[in-house]
Amino acid sequence: MSQEQTISSRTDITSDISAEDLEAIRAVSEKLRQEREAQKGTGTFLSDTMLQLEVQGFPAPLSVQVDRELVLGRADTHSTYVPDVDFAPYGAYRVGISRRHALLRPMGTSLHLIDLGSRNGTTVNGRQLTPGQAHLLRAGDELLMGTLLMTVSFQK
Repeated sequence: MSQEQTISSRTDITSDISAEDLEAIRAVSEKLRQEREAQKGTGTFLSDTMLQLEVQGFPAPLSVQVDRELVLGRADTHSTYVPDVDFAPYGAYRVGISRRHALLRPMGTSLHLIDLGSRNGTTVNGRQLTPGQAHLLRAGDELLMGTLLMTVSFQK
């Protein structure tokens, strides 16, 4: 079979696939690629990935399953409010973490952090976040909430 016939045969095969099927194949392929990257430790966030926060000055990382939007903050003895991820054990009040400090929002294969108008702000890699605007989190990012410094990683 000549090269032209081979190319023609490939074209005929792909023209028989519907646009929806082709898109589904691409989506599955992309998901598999991302899962391979995550397994290599590239830091891609997937729905079954755990967020790990290495909190400076503390021996064990804080592991968080992010399967929905989660509020980061601190519990308060003067209120019944308890955030989804409570930094009270890390001296949250003393280091300037608000009760409702930031929001983690999973979006497909990415994880976003949104400052909720916290009093002392949220910084990622030295850049102050604008309250209400989503910021993509990546493995290796340095996260500063108030004065509590953390390093972001993802674990399968």
